[in-house]
Amino acid sequence: MKKLLKRGTSKITGSLTKKNIFLFLLLLLIVSTSFSQNIYSKKFLEQSSMEELNAYLKVSGKKKQTGTIMSVAGPVTLLAGGIIFNEHWNKNGDVSYTKTDIGGWMIVAGFVSTIVGVPMLITGSSRVKRITGIMNAKSVSFEIGPCSFCNSLAQNSQAGIAFSLKF
Repeated sequence: MKKLLKRGTSKITGSLTKKNIFLFLLLLLIVSTSFSQNIYSKKFLEQSSMEELNAYLKVSGKKKQTGTIMSVAGPVTLLAGGIIFNEHWNKNGDVSYTKTDIGGWMIVAGFVSTIVGVPMLITGSSRVKRITGIMNAKSVSFEIGPCSFCNSLAQNSQAGIAFSLKF
């Protein structure tokens, strides 16, 4: 009876430990994600210098490129693994386990690559778009264009030229 109780207790503590480790890793992921969201918020980026914006743009561009590669290579690997698995899975009972295992692992790797690559591509693209929009707004531009001035004394509008300078 003691052995049975000990085995049951060790199973419970083992599963609790696994659950605690999983919850800790999930919490760590959420915290790190929230910190990275702060960096790429519009308010924070508007206060950043051009050098910082260039550094953030470089990191976001790499993330976008990695996401593109993973989201293209994932389905290709998934398809190739499916073909390999299907070719070596014989209906007559003669199964090549090594080649079917390789095909199966390629299917899993392609699926995981696609699942990870698509969100990376989406977040990288949105960050690049946000940063380039802020960089364009911060750049120096000089515009000359027509406009109309309202003369309060004469109570009429007069044509003129407007100079606009953005920093």
